[in-house]
Amino acid sequence: MRDLSKEEESRLQKSYRFKDMKMEDIMQEVGRVMSGLSNYTGLVMAPKFASTVFRQIEFVRLSHGRLLVIYVSETGLVQNKVIAADPSLTARDLEQISHYLNCEMTGLSIPKVREKIARELKAERIRYDALQQQALELSREALQEKTEDLVFVSGTSLMLEQPEFSTPERMKRIIHALESKKTLIELLDRSQVAQGVQVFIGSRSEHTEIEGCSLVTASFSSKKGAIGTLGVIGPVRMPYSQVIPIVDFTAQLVSRILEREVE
Repeated sequence: MRDLSKEEESRLQKSYRFKDMKMEDIMQEVGRVMSGLSNYTGLVMAPKFASTVFRQIEFVRLSHGRLLVIYVSETGLVQNKVIAADPSLTARDLEQISHYLNCEMTGLSIPKVREKIARELKAERIRYDALQQQALELSREALQEKTEDLVFVSGTSLMLEQPEFSTPERMKRIIHALESKKTLIELLDRSQVAQGVQVFIGSRSEHTEIEGCSLVTASFSSKKGAIGTLGVIGPVRMPYSQVIPIVDFTAQLVSRILEREVE
C-alpha cells in the first residue's frame, strides 16, 4: 500500500478548514471532506464520554426540579443532559456549584472525576457543607455513563449512487444501516482497540445490512486518552490504494488537532 506524497498530504490538509471551529463541527467537516475525497460515505465517531477529560460544567435551570447540564471536554466536545434536582436551588447556588466543580475537576479524566466524587461524598467534612454536597451529588448524576455514541455520517447519497445498491431491497438495507448506526458503531468500536487502518468487509453471515460493503477505519486519540474513530464506507470494489491513505492521514491529522486543543 503506497503512502501519500508530500504534495498529496499538503493538498489533503488544505481540504480541511478547522480554524475557529467547535469540535463537533470539526468532526462533521472531517466526515464531509473524506466523503468528498473518496466519493463514498464518510463516518466519524467522536471520543466516548468516559474517555474525555473534564474542562467545564454548567447547570441551567429548565423548569421546577429540572436542570440542563452542559459538559465541555478538554478537546471542546460539548455534551448536554437533563437531570432532576432540588427545586429550591437558586441561580446563585448553581453558579457556585459550577465554580466549585470547575475548580476541583478540571484536567481530570471522567473516571478520575467519578472516583473523586465518590471519595469526597464519603468524607466526614462534606456533611457540614450542604452546597458542596449538592455539587457532588449533581455532578455524580450529570457524569454518569452516557450510552449514546456520537456518530457523524456524511455523503449518504454517494452510497445510493453505487450500482451495487440500486435495487430497492439493497437500498433499504443500506439506508437503515446508515440511519440506525448500530452496525457502524460496533465496527467503529472494534477499530478503537486496534492499531493502524482496519478494513471490514460485510458478509451474509455477519452484518447483513452492509453486505457488499467495505468499511475502512482508523482511530484517532490524544495523549490524555480521548479516542475516536473515523472511516469511509463504500462498495467492496472501492480503490483501497486511494481510500486507505486518505483515512490514515486524516486520523493522524485529527490526533494532532486533539493534542493542540488540550495543550
